Amino acid sequence: MCYFSISDIKTSFFEEIKIMSKFGSHVKTLREKQEISLRKFAEKLGKSPTLVSHIEMGRDIPLSEKTITKWAQLLDEDPDLFLAMNGKISEELTSIIIKNPLIFSSLIRNLKSLSKKRQEEIVEEVVRKVQDGEW
Repeated sequence: MCYFSISDIKTSFFEEIKIMSKFGSHVKTLREKQEISLRKFAEKLGKSPTLVSHIEMGRDIPLSEKTITKWAQLLDEDPDLFLAMNGKISEELTSIIIKNPLIFSSLIRNLKSLSKKRQEEIVEEVVRKVQDGEW
């Protein structure tokens, strides 16, 4: 399942990863933009308003993948982005990488040396080819 299209992202995924330390403020901005009260959001999450408030204030509180994914879904955000903002990657991606470590480590390391624009172009091309069944 693809949660996002690279071309739909206003800023590159690689730039967004830099906001890892701003997860709480990002959550608060999205929640307020959707006009969801803190209490209502906490209720939907099955968490206390105090916990949500602490996270929105930037406190470093460890969250599970399941919890982070639920937050992302409720705020209509990409779960992989929310996980990355918490210094994590999904179990699904971890499993894929572990099954093919040389391919993915080589890809990531080679992309690292390219410009952000070129990284996006290459990733978009690969994703399109895979989705179109060309690979």
